[in-house]
Amino acid sequence: MLPIAEPLGGVLASWVPLCGPEWLFPGTTRRNYWHGGSAGYRPVDRVRQLGERAGVEGLTILSFRHSFATLAEGWGIGELMLQRILRHSRPQTQRAYRHHDAELLRQAVGKVRFE
Repeated sequence: MLPIAEPLGGVLASWVPLCGPEWLFPGTTRRNYWHGGSAGYRPVDRVRQLGERAGVEGLTILSFRHSFATLAEGWGIGELMLQRILRHSRPQTQRAYRHHDAELLRQAVGKVRFE
């Protein structure tokens, strides 16, 4: 089971019938997940290319997990729940995915009042 945001549910509901029940991103033969391809067309290459188009150098599939973990604190997702969502067996593993969000820290410090 994988928790997803509600708007993504609608997107996936229209996508799943196109790709079949077994793989969300099937390969060309539809017998396996999309993992191969010629240079420039593998999943890792496509994500990197999309990142470059968006001005994000070095984007990887793993980058999405790190971004989610970093933003989770601002969404009110606690350590234990984040560990469950990321499916990490140890809290130490999941903490490595969370990076300090400067804007979130700035907002938190902005709530401090000196009177």
